[in-house]
Amino acid sequence: MTNSRAELAYKLLGARGIGPKAASKILCDLLSEPFENAGALTEKHHAILRHHLSGSQIDTVLAADRRLRAQIDDVLIDGGEFVTVLDDNYPQRLRHILADETPPVLGYFGNASLFEETSVGFCGSRRASEKGIRTAEDCVEQIVESGFVVVSGNAAGIDLAAHKRALECGGRTIFVLPEGLLRFRVKKELKDVWDWERVLIVSEFQPGQTWNAHQAMTRNKTIIGLSDILVAIEAGRTGGTIAAGQEALQLRLPVFAPVYEGMPPEAEGNDILVSKGARPLRRSKSTGRASLAAVIDELVSISKRRLHPPRQLGFGI
Repeated sequence: MTNSRAELAYKLLGARGIGPKAASKILCDLLSEPFENAGALTEKHHAILRHHLSGSQIDTVLAADRRLRAQIDDVLIDGGEFVTVLDDNYPQRLRHILADETPPVLGYFGNASLFEETSVGFCGSRRASEKGIRTAEDCVEQIVESGFVVVSGNAAGIDLAAHKRALECGGRTIFVLPEGLLRFRVKKELKDVWDWERVLIVSEFQPGQTWNAHQAMTRNKTIIGLSDILVAIEAGRTGGTIAAGQEALQLRLPVFAPVYEGMPPEAEGNDILVSKGARPLRRSKSTGRASLAAVIDELVSISKRRLHPPRQLGFGI
């Protein structure tokens, strides 16, 4: 049934003018009447569609889409799964934070238990400076050492640095894709440290969908929704990183932004985020590392409230 739900959700999202909120509502109404698959809707289902959608939108939803079905089958063959907002195992945090903008369907490979773990999202430039990369790695090391999960995209720069350092330290990490699951490949920089037990690959887009800029911005919201805290590394005055930081602040997610001497001009957005309510991350004069005590304390508090205590890895850095 979940795969039929996924197919319907993808088709609803493919109809012009249908966003996540409407797709989820229609999906819920459709599933009030049982059916075997997306191509076997009854007259009651058709009546529900007519209530919500125009004729052209209905045509899109009902049109046979062998390519989409084949893509869904390919994900399942490769060991992937799908989950919709109507399923009990849909990530509750995502539902809580994004509300009406919650993706109606997610496809994933890897360890699904990471969906409900306390986690920190990382966003930053694809062309981050060496200092920015080192700062991200330092923050990730401390997050992982404390037993929490890393969340980021799948781009070069900060995303790749965050995932790689998490895996190198024995930690767990979630990749949120701006394209379909079937487009995912393990990057060569990660192959030596890859462990499917410690990773989760997530996409809200049709399995064969290629990258585009709009999807990358949409994906950033999902990173926020899967995170308990967001760390913005080297945000520019414009672009995806500062937009993600501002979006997180609007959604009342705690945002931290590194502020230290010698930051590159490309990181001017960090000060802007701090002026809008982000908390500054500064370096400790004694250790030279980012001072993450406030971040860790907040994560521990969140974890206790969620009754998911952090997993201590038992190593020092």
